[in-house]
Amino acid sequence: MGLIRTLIVAGFGVVQAVLTARVLLDLGVLPTDLPLADLIIPVSDALAAPIMALAEGVGFEAPDVGMGMNPVILTALIGWSLIEMVVLMIVGRGR
Repeated sequence: MGLIRTLIVAGFGVVQAVLTARVLLDLGVLPTDLPLADLIIPVSDALAAPIMALAEGVGFEAPDVGMGMNPVILTALIGWSLIEMVVLMIVGRGR
């Protein structure tokens, strides 16, 4: 089970790293002309798509990249972290 747990943590770690980088781009900590920004923005948008759909459904419009905190991306980061926790709990019960 150690390898499976390691792969799960690594996979979710990549997801969390992309979303964290997007938060840093939105806050202006990382420059938006960073070469990896062209990869981070569409990937993070795809990871946050369910939350974006809910937010747009209630009339919320997220700010553009680099224009301040984007609560949709932050909510997606929290959501993916909770999903990781549930998956790890399920894998842990399989022992």
